[in-house]
Amino acid sequence: MSALTGGADDADDLFIDLVIGWQPSNNTINAMIHVHDDALIVDKNPTCTFRDDNCEVHFDPDNGGGGPYSAPSDLDQQPAYQMCLSFSEQFPRVQMYNGALSEFGQDALDFWWTHSGDFVTAGHVNTGSEYYYEFSANLFDPLSIGGGPDASTDWILTAESTIGMSISVDDADPGINANGDEGSVGSDCCPDGFFWQAQFSMADQFMNTGGMPDIFLTPLDGTDTAVEATSWGQLKTMVQSDL
Repeated sequence: MSALTGGADDADDLFIDLVIGWQPSNNTINAMIHVHDDALIVDKNPTCTFRDDNCEVHFDPDNGGGGPYSAPSDLDQQPAYQMCLSFSEQFPRVQMYNGALSEFGQDALDFWWTHSGDFVTAGHVNTGSEYYYEFSANLFDPLSIGGGPDASTDWILTAESTIGMSISVDDADPGINANGDEGSVGSDCCPDGFFWQAQFSMADQFMNTGGMPDIFLTPLDGTDTAVEATSWGQLKTMVQSDL
């Protein structure tokens, strides 16, 4: 993974590995992300969880090169979107968003994806300095901001096709942050300080306007896919949830 901003002192400060798979039988993209982080910081930024320790996932199902902020903001049919997975107690649901949400009087916490387990199922667990995120997601393209799932188009994953997708990990640590100060205490979105120090990503650029890595879907007969019943069993036991 590449450091898009900031960096890590060493593997004890931050270490990331991940597994991505797809499941034709239920048309899902599945992933497990393991992070070793010596300091877990959450709920310091009530309206900006991405400035805490956090995992972000960007999707561009038709691989057209778009990002969650690339299409005109008044366009109801959006081609790309983002999920946030966080240990935050304030945001226990999956956060999904796109830059057009505000044009339709919605925000990430009120958008239909955040209220449904029909399209994405996610879990996470923390043991000491080890953090695990896991999700299984159906994709849409286009995504209807105003009409919700009934007005959106299911994206059917097929063998030997390519989608755009990127997974990023945001790292927050006490002390100096990515802005070179000790936190913007008292600001609207960061009343407890801005501790975000680094973002590491599968991509080589920020995903807001697109440019996601290509993910080539290859069927592997007899091989377990991430998030399936026989893989990551220990994690599922810890989460105590069937994803």
